[in-house]
Amino acid sequence: MTKKLLEFQNFEAERFLKDKTLLAMKSEVLKNQNRENIGAKYTIIVWEDNTKYKDESVSNVGDTYNVKIEGKEPLDIDKPVQVKLVNPVGKVWGDFNSNLSLSASDLRFIEGKVKDDGTS
Repeated sequence: MTKKLLEFQNFEAERFLKDKTLLAMKSEVLKNQNRENIGAKYTIIVWEDNTKYKDESVSNVGDTYNVKIEGKEPLDIDKPVQVKLVNPVGKVWGDFNSNLSLSASDLRFIEGKVKDDGTS
């Protein structure tokens, strides 16, 4: 059996996220195995998905991701806020390649895009 094939698969995070509305639901400190603070972790939900998939019945609305951003302090989130990931990187994993881990170099709030009740 051939090994380490996943190292040669490229996931295009920018393209995957391009037509999605992302809401940050909460933030927390990202810690390493030694419990040292190393950055920020955000819980992100796909609020809208306007991606044109080959199968038109597919949507990723409601999917949640824990986005890790090393070297940054977590921004306070008191209500859901629309965000954009800066330089996102994704890794597909799992037995059926149906899990996604996301990281980014930063996260930006998109002001005025989400109302108090979470709608846009």
